[in-house]
Amino acid sequence: MAISTKLFTERQLDNFSNISSKIEQNQAKVSTGKAVAKPSDDPETVLKASALDEKILQTASYIANLNTADDRLSFADAVLEGAATVLTRLGELAIQAANDTYSVNDKALIKAEVSQLRSELLSLANAKDSRGKPLFSGSTGMQDPFKEKFDGSVEYHGNNQRSHIRSTSNTTIADSISGAEVFFAEVPWGERVSYFDIIDNLILALESPTDYQTSAQLRDPESKIFKIQSSDEVNAFSFDLSGSFGVVSVQFTTTNNSVSDAIASINEHTALTGITAEKSGEGFVLRNATDDIEIKNFSDGTDFGLDHNQIIILGSEGEQDKLTSGLRRVNRNIELINSAQENIGLKRATVGSLLNRVESSLKINQNMQDMLEISYSEIASADLEKLITELQSLLVNRDVARQTYTNITRTTLFDFIR
Repeated sequence: MAISTKLFTERQLDNFSNISSKIEQNQAKVSTGKAVAKPSDDPETVLKASALDEKILQTASYIANLNTADDRLSFADAVLEGAATVLTRLGELAIQAANDTYSVNDKALIKAEVSQLRSELLSLANAKDSRGKPLFSGSTGMQDPFKEKFDGSVEYHGNNQRSHIRSTSNTTIADSISGAEVFFAEVPWGERVSYFDIIDNLILALESPTDYQTSAQLRDPESKIFKIQSSDEVNAFSFDLSGSFGVVSVQFTTTNNSVSDAIASINEHTALTGITAEKSGEGFVLRNATDDIEIKNFSDGTDFGLDHNQIIILGSEGEQDKLTSGLRRVNRNIELINSAQENIGLKRATVGSLLNRVESSLKINQNMQDMLEISYSEIASADLEKLITELQSLLVNRDVARQTYTNITRTTLFDFIR
């Protein structure tokens, strides 16, 4: 007969169960590396760890966003450097072409290089980042924001807004600047025009015949006939007219070669110039001009001057002078290209400033991530060395308890009698 009792057996079995449960818990903690194997073991710790884990994931997404922004802005800076090189070369070519000693063939060679540089600039304007996303489409995401129209001119299809990435829960940072900022410059008359319009104007100026002028000094002006050549749109022509009494600015509108407004405007200022205008056929003649007169600073009212907008001065022997907008002159384009160069320099500075913001925010988020991971580790990560030591102790205790129980339960009354 065994001397163990039912109570002793029940207590030993409960002890074995508790030891086995602790062993299983420690084994689970060792295998997962977590301090709490099941939420029910320590709900409060699990809740804290879950909140920290969510913040770590959120911070990791901000870091990923900032790395993408850094990549995009670095690409943009490289593109702007290339654009600056193109504009520098265009400025050099414009200065060369403005030299009166350059022949028509010389200007044709310059035009060929300008056209090539234009194509290179268009490629840069449609550049993409390492993920294939456009750099200068604004917030539209359009793949090729700068597109050539049927007439060869380039049109911008993006917008003037910057795309942004989220850097914290309540702040964003621009990861690009728009094509409207980069490839449009403010020209001397206050408007913003695209670099491609400036280049196209330079190409047209290189193509203009040598007899095109912006001013004319006329002897015996009453022997001349003046004709207006204008498009079918309303054109705002103007020029300075210098007569024996003084200088006035003559301003008028013209459509389809009409001269009526020009005659009216000249006669409006007769008291200041001594000059009157009379219609003659399709043109007009100037009367009462006792001295030489000068017409200068002709403008057709357009941004760059249209080739077909002209004042044609016919002489008595068939000779003619053609006045075109001053913006069509090659040397006028030097100033426009300078405006583009200044703008590209400012935008490179803008990109550099954005890069500094991104890098600063990236460091902040990386430091935050490190601190969160340390806090998470302190709360949720298991102390493996401690757990293994406890596990070994539990295993030894279990084996000892089992051996003790076995020995006691095998003992009978005869063992004591002996």
